[in-house]
Amino acid sequence: MDKKFSILICDYDKHDVRIIEAMTREWLAENEREADVAVFTDPVKFRETFVGGTAYDIYLLGVSMHGSSGIELGRLIHTRYPNAPLI
Repeated sequence: MDKKFSILICDYDKHDVRIIEAMTREWLAENEREADVAVFTDPVKFRETFVGGTAYDIYLLGVSMHGSSGIELGRLIHTRYPNAPLI
């Protein structure tokens, strides 16, 4: 059995998050993969949670968000997980 993935989606735009989450779940189903998908629409809440230390296999980050940017979040993620894939 394949490893179960963990995927994080973070974008301020709730509509975009719903689309990205649906596309992610569709891809997972089509490829017979399982994943835990965590969704954040508030980059500040993600920062607070990240400090607690959950690692994900893949990070899907919005570029422009209120309170933070995907670039800033990516830098934060890479301080702890330098090889984490960021999209």
